[in-house]
Amino acid sequence: MASTQSKQEPLEVLFDCSSTPALESCQPVTFKMLQFIALLPTLLVLGASTTSATLVIRQSQTYACKCYAGESCYPNTSAWQALNTTVQGNLQVALPPAAPCFNSVAGIQTYDANRCQQVRSSFSNQQWTTDHPIANMWTYWTNDTCSLYSFNPSASCTRGYYGDYVILAKTREHIQAGVNFARDRNLRLVIRNTGHDFMGRSTGYGSLIINTHSFKSVSFTTQYTGPGSYRGGAVTVGAGIQVRELYRLANARSPPVVVVGGECPTVGLAGGYIQGGGHGPMSSFYGMGADNALSFEVVTASGEFVTANEVENPDLFWALKGGGPSTFGVVVSVTVKTFPEVRTSGVSLDISSTNSAIFWQGVAALHDLSNRWVENGIQWSART
Repeated sequence: MASTQSKQEPLEVLFDCSSTPALESCQPVTFKMLQFIALLPTLLVLGASTTSATLVIRQSQTYACKCYAGESCYPNTSAWQALNTTVQGNLQVALPPAAPCFNSVAGIQTYDANRCQQVRSSFSNQQWTTDHPIANMWTYWTNDTCSLYSFNPSASCTRGYYGDYVILAKTREHIQAGVNFARDRNLRLVIRNTGHDFMGRSTGYGSLIINTHSFKSVSFTTQYTGPGSYRGGAVTVGAGIQVRELYRLANARSPPVVVVGGECPTVGLAGGYIQGGGHGPMSSFYGMGADNALSFEVVTASGEFVTANEVENPDLFWALKGGGPSTFGVVVSVTVKTFPEVRTSGVSLDISSTNSAIFWQGVAALHDLSNRWVENGIQWSART
């Protein structure tokens, strides 16, 4: 997509946002692109010594590994500039969320006392983490780099398993540009909305990240008219919507409706949740999240923007309903079923005893009753 802007947009070095962040309120420190990006081949390589993409031979077939900074196949300054223009200045250099609490990251001076205090006060807040453009809910998957548990304003830290760049996508054309850029230049590509993936697929070393968190559209209908026999209520949500946002909007309807979504309020609905199957509080009544998907809007690996449902691209529709997050394309929006409001109640059962035998008797009794509860539509979970 050609940019409508006439001037070259600078890249921004990504620090944390405010303690109540939204992508629009981020005010990262800005470096002129030509001053900063020329350093990247040496700053981001993290010990790589090759000059071209490594070739791997498996079963007599030769495969090219992904290109990383420091290799001759890695995009040069002009290529990144062109991508930044195409996505209308929404390309940023990605640094770990806690970078402001360290003197430097990969040779970049990053310490900022005020920003460090914001990070320290917000780091354990799930909403802050999910709103951040690259943060991961479980830092294990980032190699615990730039950890606040060991921060030192005079020390440096590494990039860990975070990506090199992030596109803060605002339109489907931004997503298409990122997919095409990564494919044509053999770059590792990561799709991120909330960083909630238990398996760490929301981050990846040396990758180009496409952040879909800005896609916040929500549209309800009382009667779905798309392909298939279903004619009940439905809602179409953008890829950035989290279930807490959707639940509140659904409850505000007249009459209120419910949607099958995750239990954790910061889980995103449209992306990895449904593509991974999607269980939640309503699953005992209405099935998995994937069972309730009616239609997807998707950017495929070829960069095409397509609709996938029972009639259009039915194979892709089938694959997206549980085939794995970011496996078959980048979901831009999804349409799912809505249902009449379900009255619920909850109870908390604590088993506490200094006598271990009594404690485990209580746990055994809980499990003996669990199947009966589930068969009667009761969801339960255990915490230690």
